[in-house]
Amino acid sequence: MLAGSVGLTAMLCFLCFGVFWLAVPSNPAETDNAAFIFTVIPAPTLTATPEGYLTPTPTQALVSADGIAVGAYVQIFGTEGQGLRLRSGPSTDFPPLFLGLEAEVFKVEDGPKLGNTYTWWYLVAPYDKTRSGWAASTYLSLVEAPTDVP
Repeated sequence: MLAGSVGLTAMLCFLCFGVFWLAVPSNPAETDNAAFIFTVIPAPTLTATPEGYLTPTPTQALVSADGIAVGAYVQIFGTEGQGLRLRSGPSTDFPPLFLGLEAEVFKVEDGPKLGNTYTWWYLVAPYDKTRSGWAASTYLSLVEAPTDVP
Protein backbone atom coordinates (compact mmCIF):
# COMPACT_ATOMS: atom_id res chain seq x y z
CA MET A 1 0.00 0.00 0.00
CA LEU A 2 2.84 2.32 0.82
CA ALA A 3 4.52 1.60 -2.48
CA GLY A 4 1.26 2.37 -4.31
CA SER A 5 0.93 5.75 -2.56
CA VAL A 6 4.52 6.71 -3.36
CA GLY A 7 4.04 5.63 -6.96
CA LEU A 8 0.80 7.60 -7.32
CA THR A 9 2.44 10.70 -5.81
CA ALA A 10 5.39 10.40 -8.17
CA MET A 11 3.08 10.00 -11.15
CA LEU A 12 1.06 13.11 -10.18
CA CYS A 13 4.28 15.12 -9.75
CA PHE A 14 5.49 14.11 -13.22
CA LEU A 15 2.07 14.92 -14.67
CA CYS A 16 2.06 18.42 -13.12
CA PHE A 17 5.66 18.98 -14.26
CA GLY A 18 4.73 17.91 -17.80
CA VAL A 19 1.74 20.25 -17.94
CA PHE A 20 3.84 23.20 -16.79
CA TRP A 21 6.67 22.23 -19.17
CA LEU A 22 4.29 22.26 -22.13
CA ALA A 23 2.83 25.62 -21.06
CA VAL A 24 6.21 27.38 -21.17
CA PRO A 25 7.19 28.32 -24.75
CA SER A 26 10.49 26.97 -25.98
CA ASN A 27 11.20 30.13 -28.01
CA PRO A 28 10.30 33.45 -26.37
CA ALA A 29 10.03 35.07 -29.83
CA GLU A 30 7.07 32.82 -30.62
CA THR A 31 5.03 34.11 -27.71
CA ASP A 32 2.29 36.61 -28.21
CA ASN A 33 3.85 39.81 -26.93
CA ALA A 34 1.21 41.70 -25.03
CA ALA A 35 1.35 45.38 -25.77
CA PHE A 36 1.32 47.68 -22.78
CA ILE A 37 -0.56 50.88 -23.31
CA PHE A 38 0.75 53.88 -21.39
CA THR A 39 -1.26 57.05 -21.23
CA VAL A 40 0.97 60.08 -20.90
CA ILE A 41 -0.68 62.90 -19.00
CA PRO A 42 1.08 66.19 -19.60
CA ALA A 43 2.20 68.17 -16.58
CA PRO A 44 0.22 71.28 -15.72
CA THR A 45 1.51 74.54 -17.09
CA LEU A 46 1.30 78.05 -15.80
CA THR A 47 -1.68 80.03 -16.97
CA ALA A 48 -0.87 83.51 -18.13
CA THR A 49 -2.55 86.35 -16.28
CA PRO A 50 -4.93 88.18 -18.60
CA GLU A 51 -3.96 91.71 -19.52
CA GLY A 52 -5.53 94.32 -17.32
CA TYR A 53 -5.51 92.15 -14.17
CA LEU A 54 -2.94 92.98 -11.57
CA THR A 55 -1.71 90.86 -8.76
CA PRO A 56 -2.40 92.69 -5.52
CA THR A 57 0.63 93.66 -3.51
CA PRO A 58 0.41 94.71 0.11
CA THR A 59 1.11 98.37 0.65
CA GLN A 60 1.34 98.17 4.42
CA ALA A 61 2.26 95.28 6.66
CA LEU A 62 -0.58 94.00 8.81
CA VAL A 63 0.42 94.06 12.46
CA SER A 64 -1.81 92.85 15.28
CA ALA A 65 -2.24 94.69 18.56
CA ASP A 66 0.23 92.32 20.24
CA GLY A 67 2.90 93.03 17.61
CA ILE A 68 2.53 89.80 15.60
CA ALA A 69 3.09 90.35 11.88
CA VAL A 70 4.27 88.38 8.85
CA GLY A 71 7.98 87.69 9.30
CA ALA A 72 7.80 87.68 13.11
CA TYR A 73 8.78 84.78 15.34
CA VAL A 74 6.19 83.62 17.85
CA GLN A 75 5.93 80.87 20.40
CA ILE A 76 3.00 78.91 21.69
CA PHE A 77 1.95 79.82 25.21
CA GLY A 78 -1.03 79.59 27.55
CA THR A 79 -2.00 76.00 26.75
CA GLU A 80 -0.96 74.72 30.20
CA GLY A 81 1.34 72.19 28.55
CA GLN A 82 -1.37 70.68 26.35
CA GLY A 83 -0.10 72.26 23.12
CA LEU A 84 -1.91 74.02 20.29
CA ARG A 85 -3.54 72.40 17.25
CA LEU A 86 -2.23 73.91 14.02
CA ARG A 87 -4.91 73.58 11.37
CA SER A 88 -5.14 73.35 7.58
CA GLY A 89 -7.13 76.60 7.41
CA PRO A 90 -7.87 79.71 9.46
CA SER A 91 -10.84 78.40 11.45
CA THR A 92 -11.75 75.68 13.92
CA ASP A 93 -13.81 74.19 11.08
CA PHE A 94 -10.57 73.00 9.43
CA PRO A 95 -8.98 69.73 10.61
CA PRO A 96 -5.85 69.86 12.77
CA LEU A 97 -2.59 68.96 11.05
CA PHE A 98 -0.43 68.49 14.14
CA LEU A 99 0.00 69.60 17.73
CA GLY A 100 2.41 72.45 18.42
CA LEU A 101 4.14 72.09 21.77
CA GLU A 102 4.07 74.69 24.55
CA ALA A 103 6.95 77.21 24.00
CA GLU A 104 7.64 75.89 20.47
CA VAL A 105 8.83 78.71 18.17
CA PHE A 106 7.40 79.35 14.69
CA LYS A 107 7.82 81.98 11.99
CA VAL A 108 4.69 83.83 10.84
CA GLU A 109 4.29 83.41 7.06
CA ASP A 110 0.71 84.65 6.42
CA GLY A 111 -2.20 86.34 8.09
CA PRO A 112 -4.01 87.72 9.85
CA LYS A 113 -7.28 86.04 8.93
CA LEU A 114 -10.47 86.08 10.96
CA GLY A 115 -12.40 82.87 11.63
CA ASN A 116 -14.59 81.60 14.47
CA THR A 117 -13.95 84.74 16.57
CA TYR A 118 -10.17 84.14 16.49
CA THR A 119 -7.42 85.91 14.60
CA TRP A 120 -5.37 83.29 12.74
CA TRP A 121 -1.75 83.33 11.59
CA TYR A 122 -0.04 80.84 9.28
CA LEU A 123 3.01 79.49 11.09
CA VAL A 124 6.01 77.52 9.82
CA ALA A 125 8.61 75.89 12.06
CA PRO A 126 12.04 77.32 11.12
CA TYR A 127 13.70 73.93 11.60
CA ASP A 128 11.10 71.80 9.75
CA LYS A 129 9.02 73.29 6.90
CA THR A 130 6.57 70.37 7.08
CA ARG A 131 5.43 71.60 10.50
CA SER A 132 3.19 74.39 9.30
CA GLY A 133 -0.41 75.42 9.76
CA TRP A 134 -2.86 78.04 10.98
CA ALA A 135 -2.88 78.95 14.68
CA ALA A 136 -5.12 81.20 16.78
CA SER A 137 -3.29 84.30 18.02
CA THR A 138 -4.82 83.88 21.49
CA TYR A 139 -2.17 81.24 22.18
CA LEU A 140 0.79 83.00 20.52
CA SER A 141 3.41 85.22 22.12
CA LEU A 142 5.77 87.47 20.14
CA VAL A 143 9.40 86.38 20.39
CA GLU A 144 10.98 88.60 17.72
CA ALA A 145 9.31 91.23 15.60
CA PRO A 146 10.05 91.31 11.87
CA THR A 147 12.77 93.74 10.88
CA ASP A 148 10.92 95.28 7.90
CA VAL A 149 7.76 96.32 9.80
CA PRO A 150 7.68 99.96 10.92
